[in-house]
Amino acid sequence: MTDLVQLTKDNGVAVITINNPPVNALSPGVPEGISEALDQIAQDDSVKAVVLIGGGRTFVAGADIGADEGKRFADFGKEEGAAA
Repeated sequence: MTDLVQLTKDNGVAVITINNPPVNALSPGVPEGISEALDQIAQDDSVKAVVLIGGGRTFVAGADIGADEGKRFADFGKEEGAAA
């Protein structure tokens, strides 16, 4: 998991926190971190609910489109060479 996304679990509830200040933009690393968290949750039968939150004052203010020029937003989080 990346430093931009944290996963905590308590009493059957998994909380995925996006922590990418100042506005929790979906820059490279965030979609991958969310994907990793979901993979971990899928392997844990004790988790009955998942909450996705933004750290700080904002949930997600959008994608950082300048951070990875040439890559479509829909492709973030997909491995290179993987089928779409």
